[in-house]
Amino acid sequence: MVAPGVPQADVEENLFLPISMNRGTENDLIVLNPSGIEGEDVCPPGQSGFVAPDGTKAAHYSDQMDLYKNFDLKPMLFDLDEIKKTAESVKVLNY
Repeated sequence: MVAPGVPQADVEENLFLPISMNRGTENDLIVLNPSGIEGEDVCPPGQSGFVAPDGTKAAHYSDQMDLYKNFDLKPMLFDLDEIKKTAESVKVLNY
């Protein structure tokens, strides 16, 4: 829950855009058709909001701000081969 007027992060974590975008904080466009699913999205400020105790930010902390600012999107990957091509790491869970 967010409390109005109560800071939610350190002042250094405030991110700004040059104009009011007047749109959602996550934009998704998805098309379902007989040949498959296609989609694009943008999730600013980035894929990860993690900040380590020493202040180090995750590699994807703000990696989508420019996309959002420029009204651009990135492809959503639904095909396993496409996902494997762009993956930065793989984690295998053993249950």
